[in-house]
Amino acid sequence: MRQATVWVGLIGMFLVGACAKPVQKEAACCPAKAVDSQVVDAAKSDSEQHDNETVATLKAIEMELSLDLDGKRAEYEEARRLKPQEVQVIESRERKILEAEEQLKKVKARRIVAENEQKAEASGHACNSKAQVAFTERSSEMESTIATLKAIETELSLDTDGKRAQFEAVQDKNPEDMPVTPELQILLNGDPIISQLDQRVQQTDESLRAMKDRYEPNHRLVIEAQAQLVMASERAAKERAQKAVKYNTVLIEQTRREYLEALEQLTKVKERRILAETERRNHDAEQYRRENQSKG
Repeated sequence: MRQATVWVGLIGMFLVGACAKPVQKEAACCPAKAVDSQVVDAAKSDSEQHDNETVATLKAIEMELSLDLDGKRAEYEEARRLKPQEVQVIESRERKILEAEEQLKKVKARRIVAENEQKAEASGHACNSKAQVAFTERSSEMESTIATLKAIETELSLDTDGKRAQFEAVQDKNPEDMPVTPELQILLNGDPIISQLDQRVQQTDESLRAMKDRYEPNHRLVIEAQAQLVMASERAAKERAQKAVKYNTVLIEQTRREYLEALEQLTKVKERRILAETERRNHDAEQYRRENQSKG
């Protein structure tokens, strides 16, 4: 959390610095104001150096946030393999992944803007007006946003398809008829009540063996020990079956909830992507209108 706060602070500093750049560019691109050429060259050199430093720093931040995002994804996948009772841990790590993705997206967008500014200056567009620079930056931000949303939409679509398949595989099944999977077997073996009952069965079985070694098969004590073993075994089997039904019921509900949550996230991202594309088309239309006005 502390590391994320530091990166957010650094990003804010670069965004504030970027807001001051157009003023320098405007002053450097107005030869009609009789500014000494050496001063102009020095200002341009400082601006280029500032651009290089900005891009390099943003790339470093982007790389660090990308590694942090990979780590959070690994934690999330690990949490996915935990017991169904630990759903809160999974949800917490999922929120951390979404927050890390949002931070990484902002840094990527700012880095693309900074690189586009460098390309514009190298192409002789350093003398654009402050309004034109802001207009171009907005176009770059829109492109970056749309590209990011498309990538997220693709990833969520694949994830939703997988969760849909998992849910469809269990939605019509009766929890009592579902097979005991290796994962379910691990949960049953770790249940404290089942463990106690299994231990009781083992102790009763050992007691019966001892009785058989000492007495005849029809001896009263042997018969009683056999009856106790049957009762202990039936009780353990009944408890195991009940817990299996309980865990399978939780599994079905959890699978359904995960599918619906994934579907909801995918729908929201699609809506955001459509809105961003509409905004970009309107932006392009406004740019076309301005260009026609300048030609007229």
